[in-house]
Amino acid sequence: MHLNSTYILNIVVVHHPDDAGAAAEVRRQLSRLHRQNKAYVINTILHTEQVEDEDAQDWSFLAELVQSADLVLVLLSEVAIMSALMLSPPLREGIQAQLSGTKQLVPVILETCWWEDTPYKNLEALPQGGMPLLENPLLQEELFDEFVLAVQARILLVREEKKNNEETYKTVLAEADKLFEQSATQPALLRKALPLYREAVEKWREGYHPLVTVLNTRVTLCTREINFYHYAEAAKAAHKRGDRDTAYFNCKDALQMREDAVIRRLYDQLNTEIQDEEMRALREPFDRHLKRGHDYFLNMEWEEAKAEYHQALDFYEEGFQPTRDSIQYKIETCHREATLEAAMRRVRVYYAIQDYVRVIDTLTEALRDINKTAYERMEHVMRLLRTVEKAVPYHDYKLSKWGYYHKDTKEVIIAPKYNGAFRFSENLAGVKKWEKWGFIDVEGNEIIPFLYDFVGHFHLGVAEVVRGKEMYFINHRGDRVEGPKVREIN
Repeated sequence: MHLNSTYILNIVVVHHPDDAGAAAEVRRQLSRLHRQNKAYVINTILHTEQVEDEDAQDWSFLAELVQSADLVLVLLSEVAIMSALMLSPPLREGIQAQLSGTKQLVPVILETCWWEDTPYKNLEALPQGGMPLLENPLLQEELFDEFVLAVQARILLVREEKKNNEETYKTVLAEADKLFEQSATQPALLRKALPLYREAVEKWREGYHPLVTVLNTRVTLCTREINFYHYAEAAKAAHKRGDRDTAYFNCKDALQMREDAVIRRLYDQLNTEIQDEEMRALREPFDRHLKRGHDYFLNMEWEEAKAEYHQALDFYEEGFQPTRDSIQYKIETCHREATLEAAMRRVRVYYAIQDYVRVIDTLTEALRDINKTAYERMEHVMRLLRTVEKAVPYHDYKLSKWGYYHKDTKEVIIAPKYNGAFRFSENLAGVKKWEKWGFIDVEGNEIIPFLYDFVGHFHLGVAEVVRGKEMYFINHRGDRVEGPKVREIN
């Protein structure tokens, strides 16, 4: 297998814009390297952007160039060493990489300058001894020959390093792939494959196969599977020794790595057990107070039962049985029975002494406390009955209409708006609206529609009415009912 990156050498020449002429000569001299390295393609990448403000400069492009380069030549001059470019973070990192042996970065001295006072002082400069390339015309050809030979020597080192890196990469990757394939039946082998894949990622270079994304995917997959088997085995071991909580959380962690039918079944089983136990613990005080309440209820100890039911509601959770409404109904029943029982005890005392007014008041008060709606309805009906007894029809001569007033208070009960009106009988009164008669109650509500030519009074639940040529009887709902024989009116 031939890997393209082994046969491509990238040389980056970094120079200050003021040294463009010198840089052109350096590139021309480097062109001889192409003839000496026919099996290789040497890409000379140049960086000529003028940089003055280091803080304001985006160094990402330079960093990319330096990182991808096999050999970095930094051309130093008096103006260059004073610029932000030569002290930029990418070149500082390249200097450290050269010192640690992981990068080829070489300062090239173009002219006499104080480069020994810069971070490049610890590097081996070209030409040898740091002699300036361009200051002495008599030595320039010799110095360039020496320079090109030195660069060629470094290229040979790079070639050897790339070749060794390639062989190591292929060996490491092959061993990792072999272990990965065997891990299908021997998951423990993933622990050996993982560091090999990580080493392969470190040695990967542009042009290597497969793509580095594939290698990173294998690293992720190995890591995931190792973690999965770790948590899965820990879950099984914990379950075997009866440590349910540890088994549950290890199952949960394993399933976060990936789905597995066996671990899923164990997790669901443990989850159900834990939820059941939590529910029992949650229900315990609820059930305890509920049972006490039932016991008191059966013994007709209403106040005690009500107190226990209230305690049960304090521990009620959604989904509990019986429902909150059922318990609330029990509380209301206890309150009703306790109130009625207390009232009956007082009534027996009042009745024994013939204090009948207090008997009535006590029973009324009990009803109001037990069922406010029923009490209010009773009060309303009682007021209506009292009003019906005192309601008298009257004629408003100004309006020429009939209404009703209270004969004691003289207060108007129903405004005058009818053409005729009878007294109330059995809580209904016949009134005439326009040309027809119907029946209303003491609140003025229309109870029986205005359909009749004439109406009588209600007596024993029926009233005689005339409609057209018929005379018949109706009840309080206005339904036609049996009565005296119906006769036609001639």
